[in-house]
Amino acid sequence: MRALLGALVDRALERLPLEPNLHAKRDLGQHAHEDAQALDALGGPADDGPADGDLLALARTRVPADEVQARALALLIRRHERRPAPALVFFTTDAVPARDPFVELGPGPPSPLNDALILAEAAASTALEAATWETKLGLIDVAAAQLDRTAEIEAGLDAPWGTGPVDTSGYERLMALPLGDRVEQLLREGARGDEDPTL
Repeated sequence: MRALLGALVDRALERLPLEPNLHAKRDLGQHAHEDAQALDALGGPADDGPADGDLLALARTRVPADEVQARALALLIRRHERRPAPALVFFTTDAVPARDPFVELGPGPPSPLNDALILAEAAASTALEAATWETKLGLIDVAAAQLDRTAEIEAGLDAPWGTGPVDTSGYERLMALPLGDRVEQLLREGARGDEDPTL
């Protein structure tokens, strides 16, 4: 059960920087956060069997160890069945992190929405490298909080998202930091919530 939840968390984190659609990024961040919280409530990650292929189909074939696991497994399946699936993307992009196809990449004016996205994407990518569960959970919290911020920022924009070019090079600069320094900066910037991650 815990390996299954861990695999769901990791799949969402892996896809987040590669997903171009802003709204799908938010869904992925929410999914990773919810599943990580559920996993934490069960005691954190553990290797309780393979979690390959169709994860929900695998969940339906699992035999729970006790009544608590049975209820948790049933809740997991129901929640995933009710979730809106991130939109299918019919185009590909070589850019990482990816942006909506209508967004021009390049030097442009400051963009708090783009800055929040960069923090979220770097936190998601770094969470996959985290040495401890506590660090991973903290980075997932940062990613989810920054993705929530993008919705607040977008609602207050004078012009629609993508009206001007955005610079995603801050992601590369963050990811080039040594892991320990990167974790420290992401947790610090994520806690502040309104700083430019490229500085």
